[in-house]
Amino acid sequence: MKAIVVNGLNKKFGSKEALKNVSFSVEQGERVAIVGQNGAGKTTLLRILSTYLPANSGTIEVLGFDAMKDALELRSNIGYLPEAVPLYEEMRVFEYLKFKCKLRHMPTQTRRRRLHDVISYCDLAAHSNTTIASLSQGVKQRVGIADAIVHEPHLLMIDSLFSNCDPYQVESFTKLLLKDEVLGSSTLLFSSHNREIISSIATRVIFLNHGEIAADTTDMQLFKQYTLSELFTNWIRQKEAKSEEEQQQNNESLGK
Repeated sequence: MKAIVVNGLNKKFGSKEALKNVSFSVEQGERVAIVGQNGAGKTTLLRILSTYLPANSGTIEVLGFDAMKDALELRSNIGYLPEAVPLYEEMRVFEYLKFKCKLRHMPTQTRRRRLHDVISYCDLAAHSNTTIASLSQGVKQRVGIADAIVHEPHLLMIDSLFSNCDPYQVESFTKLLLKDEVLGSSTLLFSSHNREIISSIATRVIFLNHGEIAADTTDMQLFKQYTLSELFTNWIRQKEAKSEEEQQQNNESLGK
């Protein structure tokens, strides 16, 4: 079963087209990076896939659910971590994670096991009784990841992966997400501007440019040979050349 199937997705904010006829699919277990310049549509796409934003048109199937009709059922099977981690900062770390487990109606034994697991995986034991407001940004990000994976989702989506973390935290989080016991066979979809993160974690990259898919590749060697800026420039040129060729073919067809 495919984890994600998107066909003809469009989203507008007023007169601005944020996503234009976006179509792609993701296999179960893939680790896909969504890249592009600021304003390319990355956050909009992730918010639609996680059911927190409606599309204007198109079809979106996530884990076998219709994302537009089965939002509540879908949310129980996914983990979503937005760029601004939404934490209740007046709560203590363990208290917060336990509260989120209860909101998901997790059975008592499962809840206890998973709380132990995620606190260990995310290295939060020393902070369990600490008020979230007093934590550093990096530790808050770890709490956010623990929250996003505590219910063992089949699909994890993270917006702007580790954007506020220092190099040591980035390395630590990268190792965390690559652990089999953390993601297992789950699918990962994330956005990032960090070439090292992308090349270390992703098995595939989708490049958005002005709301359209300009490139879709599994050649991860590219990210070791070129900067993101160089790749973006090359993909945009290829997309423009292809569009010009298609337009020329259409004109020739009409002229016959």
